Amino acid sequence: MTSLPHVLFVLRPPVELYPPSVNQANILVEQGFQVSVAQESPFNGANVDAGLSPDVKRYYTNSNTEACSLLGRLARVALFRSRIRRLVRQVRPEIVVGFDAEVAHSLGDSPKNCGARLVWHFHEVPESQQEGYSVRFANRYVWRHAQLPDLIVFPDPGRASVFAQDAGIDATTIRIVANCPRPVQDAPRPLLREALGGRLPTKARVVMYHGAVGPDHGLELAVRSLPRWPSDAVFVIKGRIRPDYAARLGELIQHTGVRDRVILFDPGFQTVHDHYAMIAGADVGWTVLEPVSNAWKYSALASNKRFECMALGVPLIADQGPLLPELIEGNECGFCIPHDSVEAAATAVNRLLGDESLRHHMAQRCRQLHLSSYNYDQQFKAVAEILRSWTAEQKASHQ
Repeated sequence: MTSLPHVLFVLRPPVELYPPSVNQANILVEQGFQVSVAQESPFNGANVDAGLSPDVKRYYTNSNTEACSLLGRLARVALFRSRIRRLVRQVRPEIVVGFDAEVAHSLGDSPKNCGARLVWHFHEVPESQQEGYSVRFANRYVWRHAQLPDLIVFPDPGRASVFAQDAGIDATTIRIVANCPRPVQDAPRPLLREALGGRLPTKARVVMYHGAVGPDHGLELAVRSLPRWPSDAVFVIKGRIRPDYAARLGELIQHTGVRDRVILFDPGFQTVHDHYAMIAGADVGWTVLEPVSNAWKYSALASNKRFECMALGVPLIADQGPLLPELIEGNECGFCIPHDSVEAAATAVNRLLGDESLRHHMAQRCRQLHLSSYNYDQQFKAVAEILRSWTAEQKASHQ
């Protein structure tokens, strides 16, 4: 009996927190690969199905010890590094995919020494100003050893170009896989109004932000512009918010006089279906990021929330970062605005909520673009073909 080609995914946080990684694993399982995931510890959230195939095997390094001091944090990194290299030697996969710089550093050349192909898949772009000694050390490692992996993947070409320049490699050798959902053939029944109940006025129209809630996501811009929105429009912020930022945002909401028109909504970790059902209940998606770093500046194809809105037929308001005008306005999926313009924000909201036929047209264009191009099956196709070619070469060499 011929064994299936084995791909080992390596992350430190739980894979459930990274929808693109879940998508990759599921696609490869469907294409006949044996897929395993190694991470520090099990997901400690609610018992919610994140959509990962039950055929994916799990490994845990159990290296996530509490560490407050610098020495303790370094010991944790060293423990993860030791255990993940031992795991690679034990299971001997044909392909190892390391997600982000710290994992790449922990893996080192251990996959290559075991005869495996090595992929570095970066969600974020390594930056010199990032905090944490171990992170900065890992960033220097990947810049200096960028010739080591057989393949490097980024979600956005801007991020890839920044990394290529820092690492001294050719940016055209880096594969781009946008952070999209898998194909959503039929949008789910919207459940947002049902979930919010009496908090949402019956005839209110919803502009919604979803994702990590914090500064640099354009939320304060939305609040400042809200008095100029149509009187029946509300701003729903879906996601977990830190207490310090909740207080800061609350002060702005109070000062602006829109307390009854901003709804903070944290439903906790949800299934993919329930998460999509919430997004589908919005009239407009808010996806404005402030360019405070290269990761935020080059986020056109890296932002899950933008492509989730597209998949569910929700027109977008986005910033004017690189590629966004071409992606959003060029495909008639919404409007791009300066990240610091209250007037432009209000104008965009009024145009979308004030013209139902325009909003309907843009909703259709969002769905069409998702199904034709910006879904993970389409985006990951070229990388999956490379992985299949590697396993075919390895199989032929053993005959």
